[in-house]
Amino acid sequence: MAELTATYAYYCGEGPHVVNIKTGEVYKTNAFIHELEVNRKRLQERKNAPPRIVYVAKEFIESRDRPEIDKKVFWPHYKMGYDPENKIYNEWRGFEVEGRAGEDKESYNQTVEIWKRYIQGLFGDYAWYFEKWLAHLFQKPGEKTTIAVILASPLNGVGKSLLGEIIRGMVGQESSVAIELDRAMKNFNAPIARKVFLQMDEAEGRFSGHESKLNDLISSDKVMIERKGFDPISIDNFARVYLTSNSVAPVRIHEENRRLFINVPDMTSDYARKEWAPWVGGVVAKRLKSAEGAAMLRWHLDRVDLTGWDPCARVVVTPAMLEMVEASRTKNGDVMDGLWEVFIDEEQNKEGWWVLTGELRKKDSIIWSNLIAKLKAEGGQTLAHQYKLKGKASPQKCVILDRSGKMAKHKPGGEGKYWLHNASAGITGEQCTAAERRASVAYVAWKGIVLPSDKY
Repeated sequence: MAELTATYAYYCGEGPHVVNIKTGEVYKTNAFIHELEVNRKRLQERKNAPPRIVYVAKEFIESRDRPEIDKKVFWPHYKMGYDPENKIYNEWRGFEVEGRAGEDKESYNQTVEIWKRYIQGLFGDYAWYFEKWLAHLFQKPGEKTTIAVILASPLNGVGKSLLGEIIRGMVGQESSVAIELDRAMKNFNAPIARKVFLQMDEAEGRFSGHESKLNDLISSDKVMIERKGFDPISIDNFARVYLTSNSVAPVRIHEENRRLFINVPDMTSDYARKEWAPWVGGVVAKRLKSAEGAAMLRWHLDRVDLTGWDPCARVVVTPAMLEMVEASRTKNGDVMDGLWEVFIDEEQNKEGWWVLTGELRKKDSIIWSNLIAKLKAEGGQTLAHQYKLKGKASPQKCVILDRSGKMAKHKPGGEGKYWLHNASAGITGEQCTAAERRASVAYVAWKGIVLPSDKY
């Protein structure tokens, strides 16, 4: 009985059950008595009758002095485990890795340098934003955030999933999980309970009926957890959601998106394959997944300055997010693949560039967005441009798709979506019209649209 009292407590809330206060494991009352602790029994002497077998676990359940839990919580800001005075059981188990700089200063500096280069490659100009988001997890795990991260790229081996593995290594398996997006959205979602970090790889969220559930998981203060054999329970939600995808449009989002910080690594497939992936696999994984490297990284993250960081503010707007907004209406991979074949064919597109007007792009935004992502991954570029036509008073705005990536350009003021084409390069309005016509002809052909004989 003393061992049971030191190990278990009886939960008196919804779906009464027994909790192992050392591990957090949960057992139905009947299973606790007749399966888990069935071997704890004694003989009770009786007058004028043989001794009776008494199950100690049953006595524990019926005892007035049994340890009890009135409230189960998941509070990373509260002391862990069982609080007998307040009859609270906190299911937060703490982080797996504690920060430690170590005695070798050079090794610590190398670890931070590797980390900085790694996130710079994945997030570019927004590496600082991601690092603050992650540092907030470790510095203030009990403070709610409504920001989730999507790292998307059609390139393999760039380290999208590895980043999640590194984070989960520091958080620990008790408080983090890697799970499929579809699985997390369904009933019996116990794997996401009591977690501060959720990693969802190969996310393909352009699904029916799940978008609102994903948004709720990111932003709601409470999450409903359903486990087979137990009543659904509502627990506090402190989860940070990290999604990776090979699609540049894994979820449907709108222009007013406030929750999803979206980024696509800006690197070519040739660079990713020959330089980046070998470095990530040979250096990043080896250093940051090691016990020493994880402790040093945790030490660094604990000291990231979070002054002014608002974990519930609207996410920073990235070019990848804008592309995803435009790509959230339709999808036709076959057409995109056909367009790409024509675009890179030196016979069909010997000029090496196309022009997209707003009218053409609106016809199938996701196709053009995926084509642009493919273009950038293969070393090409997009440039904002304006051109005039004879007889037209207003200039025509367009986007140039440059296969070579070598067209003259200059940086726009403010947060421009595209680089600007250098007008002094001498492209005429007639050339732009011809480039738009080439793109339109290819689109019409692959889309299977029948046009009047006087159109292209």
